[in-house]
Amino acid sequence: MERSGEGVRDVAAKLRVTAAALGVSGQKELCAAFRRVNPRTGFDLDRSYKWMQGRSLPRSQQVYEDWSAVCELDRPGAWIAASTLDEFATALGARHGLDPEVLLRRAGVDERSASGTRKAVPGQEEHYLQGVYACFSHAQSPYYRDRIICGALLVESVAPRSKPGNPSGTGLAARYSQALPSGQAYVSGPILRGAGRALTLTLHEGGSAGTAPLCLSLALPAPPGSLLAGIMTGFTMLDPAAQPPYATRIVMIRVPVSIETVESAGGYLSAEPASLGRELRGLGLVLSPAAELEARLWRFLTASEGGRAGTDQAPMADHAALNAACDRAWFDTLEASEAPPFAQPLAATGTKRR
Repeated sequence: MERSGEGVRDVAAKLRVTAAALGVSGQKELCAAFRRVNPRTGFDLDRSYKWMQGRSLPRSQQVYEDWSAVCELDRPGAWIAASTLDEFATALGARHGLDPEVLLRRAGVDERSASGTRKAVPGQEEHYLQGVYACFSHAQSPYYRDRIICGALLVESVAPRSKPGNPSGTGLAARYSQALPSGQAYVSGPILRGAGRALTLTLHEGGSAGTAPLCLSLALPAPPGSLLAGIMTGFTMLDPAAQPPYATRIVMIRVPVSIETVESAGGYLSAEPASLGRELRGLGLVLSPAAELEARLWRFLTASEGGRAGTDQAPMADHAALNAACDRAWFDTLEASEAPPFAQPLAATGTKRR
């Protein structure tokens, strides 16, 4: 049976609220939740992107019935379709002991229009980037040349900073840290969206005295956001005297542990693919040999063909291959965790390093 769309309300926002309650980081994980309740569900990946973006609506009544089952609500699918966003968040929160206002904020729909109805917060479409990442870049300190340094990145939701006429604020902030012999050094700041799929991290707040700001130019990934990669520029955090600024390729891979675990495990690594793989496995990521993640990560960090003198730009083919390998590792990690549908996101569990 198909619905005409008449009487269907706020599907895109309700899907984001559902994802926030499930603790999932993207459409692929959301699709998996629907398949768990109905292996033949009509909630497929391609259409879900359009539904989440508000470009179309589910036409099959069965999708709404499956949705009710995913949410474990004692309500028919027709209620899911016709309820207001506030009614939906309240029912979902009551069923699972979650604060509906927190769910709405996580989903990026906690602003109200002049009429009192909920509306999406500009830039909150990137909410799936929230989580913990292990970061690999070329060490710049003269004491550790020819080494790779493993840093830690935490992406979390904050109040959007965009101003009228400048809608670049994402409502996300980042905290980047490195484990140095002198202790943890960190900087934090907002994440901004640029044209196309550009992300910029301007990290200059909260660091200890003498910690220089950093700027990261990254490519915005599609969900589940298993990889952030691009160029980091700044000044060396550990050097004997003032040195010129540097630029290095950086790869940030989502891991299923707490930020404290990554920070305690980080530091200088030998410059070889195997050391990168050992670090990621130690942080709980499941690496399939077929994905070749170690080799693709190493190639991205070191390949130079196609470059021009005075520039450093990773080949697009290397970026795409690394992204696919990271997605595969993240899905394998989620499958191995066997987390229940309404479990907290893996990144927030405080899982200890294995």
